[in-house]
Amino acid sequence: NAAATAANAIALGVSVDGGRAVANATNFSGPAAIAVGPASHAEAWGVNPGLAIAVAGPNSTVRVSGTEPTQCSGEWGLAGDFQTLTGCVVYITPNGAVNVPLDSRPLLNSSR
Repeated sequence: NAAATAANAIALGVSVDGGRAVANATNFSGPAAIAVGPASHAEAWGVNPGLAIAVAGPNSTVRVSGTEPTQCSGEWGLAGDFQTLTGCVVYITPNGAVNVPLDSRPLLNSSR
């Protein structure tokens, strides 16, 4: 199931094959949540101006809160958030899941 709500913003929620996607937008934000496959859960919250995306595959959870760094867990998924300047990628290997957090906030601090 998928749900999207927006106030002075735009939101997109898409689910396929048993996934759950939730997107909520306010304050000129543009979040998108896409859940594909069984036991997939994607949440994208837009609370500040900027785009955000959460994509979750089977047996995975991806969250974009808009205020905290993104979170990816499970077998495969990705997230990117221009509100917090963070992202993450998770994918499965023969040795288990690999979670790669992405954070561009230090780049902003180094340019000052």
